[in-house]
Amino acid sequence: MVYSYRHGFSGFAAKLTACQAKQIGELPGVVRVIQNRVYETHTSRSWDFLGLSKNNPNNLLNKTNQGDGIIIGVLDSDGENARFLIHCSAARAPAVAPARSIVGRGRARGRGRGRAQPRAVASVVEP
Repeated sequence: MVYSYRHGFSGFAAKLTACQAKQIGELPGVVRVIQNRVYETHTSRSWDFLGLSKNNPNNLLNKTNQGDGIIIGVLDSDGENARFLIHCSAARAPAVAPARSIVGRGRARGRGRGRAQPRAVASVVEP
């Protein structure tokens, strides 16, 4: 067994032969046995495409201390105007830094735990 699922449904993931999968599928109480699909990445050079190669001393990761102190993917939901906020804050920071939205309606309500540096703040708002 590779993994067992307890939340949402009861089940498990396992490495099985075709014969074993068939036998388990025929047991009473088993709803279905599904074979995993193998997915391949569309690119093996994502880091290079984004300009994040470690070989370049002038890349974004090196300029930002390898991303130290960055908050990414904070969800700000205020009812009907749910927003996704990506907030990047500096490692040294005072308590609260509001971020302005670049796209969408008004001001994003998300707050990082720190003072945001002018070039390190980005908010993305999906109405």
